[in-house]
Amino acid sequence: MICKIEKTTVTITNLKVNNIDKESVNEFISDSLCMLQHMTRPLANVVYRKTRGNPLFVIQFLKSLNEEGLLRFSFSSRRWEWNINEIESKSVANDVAELMAGRMLKLQEELQYALKLAASLGFECESSILDIWKMSKEKTNIFDCFDTVVEEGFMEKTGTKYEFVHDQIHHAAYSLIPRMEREAMHLSNGLLILNNASTFGDHIFLCTDQMNRGLRLLTHPDEKVKLLRLNLRAGKKAIATSAFLSASTYFKIGISLLSEGDWELNYELCLELFNSAAETEYVIARYEVMLKLVKEIFAHAISFEHKIRAHYIFVKSLGSRGKLIEAIIGGFQVLALLGEKFPPVPNTSVLIEDFERTRAMLEEHTEDDILSLGLMTDNIKIAAMQF
Repeated sequence: MICKIEKTTVTITNLKVNNIDKESVNEFISDSLCMLQHMTRPLANVVYRKTRGNPLFVIQFLKSLNEEGLLRFSFSSRRWEWNINEIESKSVANDVAELMAGRMLKLQEELQYALKLAASLGFECESSILDIWKMSKEKTNIFDCFDTVVEEGFMEKTGTKYEFVHDQIHHAAYSLIPRMEREAMHLSNGLLILNNASTFGDHIFLCTDQMNRGLRLLTHPDEKVKLLRLNLRAGKKAIATSAFLSASTYFKIGISLLSEGDWELNYELCLELFNSAAETEYVIARYEVMLKLVKEIFAHAISFEHKIRAHYIFVKSLGSRGKLIEAIIGGFQVLALLGEKFPPVPNTSVLIEDFERTRAMLEEHTEDDILSLGLMTDNIKIAAMQF
């Protein structure tokens, strides 16, 4: 009903209800049972303690108490009665989740599918993602299903985003998916997003996460390599937003997908993956992990040029760990291999000689000449500049 009203020109004001305090819970129960507040306070204290004042949980918990006969109306005393000891022993979290799951199972099949889909995608999902399922489902309008789920009180819509009203409701919806089918559903979700070129770029993290949760179902080497590339791409995008812990996870999963012989079959991919992973572990100060990755690069890189990035990561890590002398020595060793040799103990005469040579080179050019020069293209020289 609310969703239909929102589509009209009527102005709607959404009021988000936060958790309520113990006194408010007592007032609510007192009004609901038509009893004085001092009479309902013992019951309210238990309800508050078990629900923490979550309005949805308060209502569902009271409903479950009534359905199980723990809260009942006595015609002889003409008032509501309860057994406080039995209510005390009742576990709210599981019962509320089970109760909500039971309610969900009574919904139409397409509504159950919408809840399972939402739960598999996470606590919340964007409308732009659901567009993919709208295009893939011919008979059912996925948005109509989600709007109905919102009306049923399981989810709420904020702007273009659908989200569960509580994490326990999310768990209840996810429990509707048989355990044996969950990995397949996650993998199917990921593939559907991946194959939708118009939205994939905006949802690469969701796509990768979904496929990672179903990676055990991948058996063909080409499928694993495809997911490896996806994790590498997601990891790089995470780095771009400074989400280094997330990037580390993506790279680790990518490395776990490697098979024997991949360094030969997919050399450039492996080199980029291990270098990116080593850089990330360096940033988050996991030096032991970084060192293992660097050693793997040294063992498989086919040329010194392909080892430069790993050398740079290793030298920087030495400096970060306070091993400055080792970092300086390591840096000079790499520079020597790059053709830039430095005297082990520089003296004043050497510095003056280099200074004069540099000044003589610059005197042959004007400032405009220097500013008009092209960018450096020699990869070896560019690498040397890093050190």
